[in-house]
Amino acid sequence: MLPQVACAPSEQRALIQARRVSAAGDRQPAEPAAVLEAARGLEASRLSPEQLRLYTTETVAAVHAAAATAAFYRPESKDMVLLEERALEEKLRRGDRAPRDLKRMFFAFMGARMFDQAAALRKRFPDIPFPSMPEKFLTAASPGPGRPVYSVGEDWKSVELTALALDHGTRVAMLLFPGCPSAESATRDLLADPVTARVLREHGVLLTERFDAEGVAAWKRRFGLESFVIARRASDFPEFNFDSSPRFYFLKDGIVKSEMTGWGGSEGAEGNRASWLAELERAAR
Repeated sequence: MLPQVACAPSEQRALIQARRVSAAGDRQPAEPAAVLEAARGLEASRLSPEQLRLYTTETVAAVHAAAATAAFYRPESKDMVLLEERALEEKLRRGDRAPRDLKRMFFAFMGARMFDQAAALRKRFPDIPFPSMPEKFLTAASPGPGRPVYSVGEDWKSVELTALALDHGTRVAMLLFPGCPSAESATRDLLADPVTARVLREHGVLLTERFDAEGVAAWKRRFGLESFVIARRASDFPEFNFDSSPRFYFLKDGIVKSEMTGWGGSEGAEGNRASWLAELERAAR
């Protein structure tokens, strides 16, 4: 058994909490709620750069791994992202320069929508093959009513913060990860049938939490779908779960009436489309 945290010295307490976070993240299947619960204790330690300098390499590495895990499961948590950054800086100060750590830091910055920090990291380490990111982040002059989302330009190098309205009529929100094979199959199968294609084009919106502007632009070109946006924050859509791809939410006047997760299996394209239409009809009642 792990010793009681309250009785442990400062570094030992940080090491115990960090290991708990990583252990929760290593479970199969993943348990995001357990990771976030364990991370609360790590946040409470308020690890400063000065404290990290006093810690052993083992503890610094454990804190860094834990913060990176928590930031992955909770991208909006700037506290965890900043702790990951502080631990990374301490690792770099000690000569531990792992490209994987730098890439994870980039993803954490993008997940937290800390675009200036992500751009600075790319500039600081030009030899690291970081993923692409837009050059311009704009805000619509009159975004209108709705929830804040990023609209991706045709060349993906500019994005605009605008609004997504879901509050009127029947809508279908398709949540996905850009590049996800199951989501690609779902999009292709839905567009292959005139009935589901019309519904998807007229009433559907594709939505992702992952800030992959280049991937979104490529998806729009490939399938000819304009309504594909990036959520500003997952918490702007509290009724949606962004943890799997694809996941469909069927709404009526802004209220989720039905949902469907996944695509494929033994049902085939026809069976999946029939299930999709059944959920749509349920929402429209």
